[in-house]
Amino acid sequence: MNKMSQMNVVIIGCGAIGPIHAEAVTNSDAAHLYGVCDILPERAEALAQRYGCQAFTSFAQVLADEDVHSIHICTPHYLHAEMAVQAAAAGKQIVLRSRSR
Repeated sequence: MNKMSQMNVVIIGCGAIGPIHAEAVTNSDAAHLYGVCDILPERAEALAQRYGCQAFTSFAQVLADEDVHSIHICTPHYLHAEMAVQAAAAGKQIVLRSRSR
């Protein structure tokens, strides 16, 4: 697949799980790591620099970006429901992080 046919993905949450998702996306032929988002600018910027993508510090910015096709929600679990509802309303595909067992 070329970049034009790949899904643009943004990772929401750059803590412990976000980098794992970023690595998986960059190794996928079907997806392109378009950006990462965290409320801590330094964390978003560090991960964005590592993967050569955009750094976002606002979930609303991600949802408003028409070039974002899918988001991976890698935030604490209590934030998942509201973020997923907002992402669905914005027409984004959603991947939620899962708890390791």
